[in-house]
Amino acid sequence: MFVANGNANQLNYFDLLDEMATLRKSTLQMYTSFSEEALLRKGEASGNTLSVRALGYLFSGHQVHHLNIVKERYL
Repeated sequence: MFVANGNANQLNYFDLLDEMATLRKSTLQMYTSFSEEALLRKGEASGNTLSVRALGYLFSGHQVHHLNIVKERYL
């Protein structure tokens, strides 16, 4: 639903890259503030039990996925 209703195709390429860089930086800042105890906390996402630490790895991999899409489609 989000993608179908988004306007990413109408945005400037450099603005999209800037947005991705900003999101990456803020995520890194957030994760460096977490204690070891906080990183080990678990919750459920899409029916799967995940730790906060595991979500950090998923976020990182998801960003690589999006960068690969940008490279394939626009570079």
